[in-house]
Amino acid sequence: MLSSKDLNTCIENLTALINAEKDNDKKKLLIEIGFILKQEYDLVSAKEERGKIDTKNSKFDVKLLLEDNKQLFMENEKLLTQNMSLKKIIDDNIPQIREMYENILSLTQTL
Repeated sequence: MLSSKDLNTCIENLTALINAEKDNDKKKLLIEIGFILKQEYDLVSAKEERGKIDTKNSKFDVKLLLEDNKQLFMENEKLLTQNMSLKKIIDDNIPQIREMYENILSLTQTL
């Protein structure tokens, strides 16, 4: 399989050919080839990057990850509690807001 570096070199060379080409039909074909090479470059780059990430993952401290997960869980619980509290406040005030809206609506209609 070609590396992303090799594919990038091919794309750069093809770009030079496209810029030098005068015939629009040939230029169109070269652009189509370039598009396919670019798609392949994106796939290969992603695979190479995933390989780098996999190697980095093996160096993570599992104990530290568990502590981070515990902290995130606690923060999530706190946010859920706050969210439920805010929802209750909003739900409790909806009838008052609706009544104010209706009063304003009737006032504007009478004017």
